[in-house]
Amino acid sequence: MQPQHSSIPAHQITGVILAGGQARRMNGVDKGLLVLHGKPLITHVIDTIKPQVGCLIINANRNLDHYHAYGYPVVQDTSPDPAGPLSGMASALFVTRTEYALIVPCDSPHLPHDLVTRLATAFMQAHAAIAVAHDGTRMQPVVILLRRELAADMLQSLTRGHNKVERWITSHRFVLADFSDQSQAFKNINTAEDL
Repeated sequence: MQPQHSSIPAHQITGVILAGGQARRMNGVDKGLLVLHGKPLITHVIDTIKPQVGCLIINANRNLDHYHAYGYPVVQDTSPDPAGPLSGMASALFVTRTEYALIVPCDSPHLPHDLVTRLATAFMQAHAAIAVAHDGTRMQPVVILLRRELAADMLQSLTRGHNKVERWITSHRFVLADFSDQSQAFKNINTAEDL
């Protein structure tokens, strides 16, 4: 039996893992497939997120066979031009069947095991549309819990040429979830040195 998260049952939450980026700072290497401690980065993320949600979707734009091998739906960006994480989020939300979605990046291998519980608690207490992780120093705009119904609004923003995730978040009723006690959990792998 999966846990309840402050009145959001886990089966009503789809975990969306963003693995569709171009990884310019990594010379274009597909970051989700980079190996850390014997496992691809995305495997670390799946292992942490899967117990916290009802189902998973992977957003990827290349190496699709590798991502399909995990056994979860793989969704490509619908935008013809690279439009960043917001495009991946919108593409995944349009195929999500649950009321809520948890969005996380594929290159943060140490995400908290209580990520959903804490985001959902903040979300419900604030009656927000979006809950965003905050590491004590800065907002983590690609670690969010939100309502699936926001997909159409995301698409409108992209159509207008507004593809910055943080700008989109702050145009809605959002709440910050405090993870200052786990700030290292949001370190992501952006360069070979990070890995």
